[in-house]
Amino acid sequence: MAKNYSFIGAGNMAGAIIKSFLLNGVSAPNAIAAFDIDKNKYNTLKETGIILCNDISEAISFADYVVLAVKPQFILSTLEMIKAVLGFENKIYVSIAAGITTEFIEDALSIKLPIIRTIPNTPFLVGMGAIALSKNVRVSNMDFETVHNDFSLVAATAVLQENQMNQIVSVNGSSPAYVFKFIRAMLDGAMAQGFSEDQVKELIFRSIEGSVEMVRSSGFSLQQLIDMVTSKKGTTEKAIETLDQNSFEESIKLAMNACTKRAIELAEGK
Repeated sequence: MAKNYSFIGAGNMAGAIIKSFLLNGVSAPNAIAAFDIDKNKYNTLKETGIILCNDISEAISFADYVVLAVKPQFILSTLEMIKAVLGFENKIYVSIAAGITTEFIEDALSIKLPIIRTIPNTPFLVGMGAIALSKNVRVSNMDFETVHNDFSLVAATAVLQENQMNQIVSVNGSSPAYVFKFIRAMLDGAMAQGFSEDQVKELIFRSIEGSVEMVRSSGFSLQQLIDMVTSKKGTTEKAIETLDQNSFEESIKLAMNACTKRAIELAEGK
């Protein structure tokens, strides 16, 4: 079934999703439109051939599915612009704003609407995204299946209840930053021992990629995989002891809890 997507916001995440849709045949260029107040954001999208709108009314009118691809701090002003567009209420909305509930969107627009809430992450930029999705009761099963199927062609997906969406930010949305900090720490640690970044970076990258694949496909539990690397009185055992002494795993859990707390605060307008 033919469908048109309009992206309100044309930043990095919107661009990554758009390009993933095009690359994987989810949509043709003439079935995607984008609008952003900052027209400089269009520079990286011109080569895609999608429709770049002069105003938000053009984007809303074009769409079957309106993707709210703005940061949480800009969602209210964006919704105020949408509210002024004739016919805005006859669309299905897909939000990617962390901490913004479907109820918040409905309240801002002063109308009950079908809204799909999503949490994507930045690996969309390299074609390896993951996205969690939920819907409110006004979204039909057919419309939700359409959006879910489209995203499943370009990313790993998980379907959740909306009351789980604030918590999933710590698992899916923010987690790439934890991994980036881990990689930076390993690089810094290697350079402190006399290596250059060029000497070790591919070893670190492949070690992480390979470890993920072992978790995914080996059939062993995480503890079994740890034990496979850790010889009694060996080098890995000493490294693991040091991580444990410095509360490595507990720090990750605390970071995830802090992430969820902030998502809840955003949902409360704080």
